[in-house]
Amino acid sequence: MAWKKGRDAEAAATSEHGGGKDTSNTKRHRSGSPEGSVADMIHDEKTAQLIASFDEFQAGAVPGKVNAKLIHALRGVLTDGDLLRRERNHSLLLEIMRPEDFPALHELYLEMHRDNGRAFGEYKTFAAKWGEIDPEGAFAYLQAQKPQVLPSDDLKALMRGWGKTDPESALSWVEENPELSQRFGARMALMEGWLRSDPQAATNWLAKNRTTLDPGVYIECVRMGLIEQIHGASTDIQGAVDWLAGLPDDGIKGMAASHAWNTSQWCLSEL
Repeated sequence: MAWKKGRDAEAAATSEHGGGKDTSNTKRHRSGSPEGSVADMIHDEKTAQLIASFDEFQAGAVPGKVNAKLIHALRGVLTDGDLLRRERNHSLLLEIMRPEDFPALHELYLEMHRDNGRAFGEYKTFAAKWGEIDPEGAFAYLQAQKPQVLPSDDLKALMRGWGKTDPESALSWVEENPELSQRFGARMALMEGWLRSDPQAATNWLAKNRTTLDPGVYIECVRMGLIEQIHGASTDIQGAVDWLAGLPDDGIKGMAASHAWNTSQWCLSEL
């Protein structure tokens, strides 16, 4: 009985000083975040703490200089052993990055790879966001590296991001850099991003320029366009079929349509 009284007293004291565990869903206040904030609504403690720090990250953003607090936070996120949380928090931090921060994060990836040999699947997400925010700076930075290392998949991710936000500028870059563009399939990556953000404009460009495109590129772009119609613009099968049927009727249409339809059955099965 004496033991029970002691435990009850300890629990009461802990509760009085705010140390007790709050099991309610309505009171989830965390240090560093005002009650009722977005961070206060997040279930995962580490993600909540990260979001509560966004004002601090913003305060550390000086024009023309790397945001050291943001890069430090990304280092912590990339060492998180919880894969799903790591991917989520990494993507959240990418949303507040500026052009001057991307080279520093690229160097962080290289440093962590040199130190322990780790590879990060998050790099492609980073590259796509870099392509959305500062594509020309990204390509110039990577091409200036010594020794120059330009993995095709990473360049595709950059171009995919660029095609999503500014396809006209991306198309100009492709024309000005034909050798590199052909080496990593820049045009298809560009079209993939463009089809995701503005499928109608991308389709119009594809139809207009089909005769100048490599047949293989055109066929693959039609496949990507149909998948976007299924997943993005419309989940109505008839709408996707109408899109496919509306492409210019020429010698390659049948081949492109057949390839697109046959390789998209897994998408259709998910509807």
